[in-house]
Amino acid sequence: MLALLLAASCSKHEAGRNRLESPDGRICIVTEAPPRGAIYGSMRIYVDNNPFMAVTDMGLSLTRCQKPFLTDTVIRTTVDTTYTLPWGENKVVRDHYNEMLVCMSCFGDDSTQMNIRIRAYDEGVAFRYVIPELPGNPGGCEVMRELTEWRFAGDPDVWATTYRAHFNSNEQ
Repeated sequence: MLALLLAASCSKHEAGRNRLESPDGRICIVTEAPPRGAIYGSMRIYVDNNPFMAVTDMGLSLTRCQKPFLTDTVIRTTVDTTYTLPWGENKVVRDHYNEMLVCMSCFGDDSTQMNIRIRAYDEGVAFRYVIPELPGNPGGCEVMRELTEWRFAGDPDVWATTYRAHFNSNEQ
């Protein structure tokens, strides 16, 4: 029953919610607009319809906007190209992903905008924040802090190591 609910959450489109799938369909990213009264939205990542990671309080704290960001447009693209590395065993690399560019503006202030570029690859996901320079706001705005939080689903085992002075055994 839980798998059916998760599949529905990944495939259903609702107001304030956008989804993006990897080219092979195994990875699904769902973004949600901020709830009423909150400033930032969230993102959830599913792998094979199972929750993998939640990104809560997704966004940046900007000097020019202390209000919610509202989604203006969502632009979707698919890229399937190759590029050549100067050396290595696999010189030709395939660059294949689906992308969603979420363009947002500060509530009540169209001169302050923030975009989130989200990519879904067959191997994983990537995202970044972009603050476009606008004609009415040539100086842009200052980023006070990043509010992005990552939370893995469940209680996963995490393997970590400590490198003294940021060296590994091959560099010492």
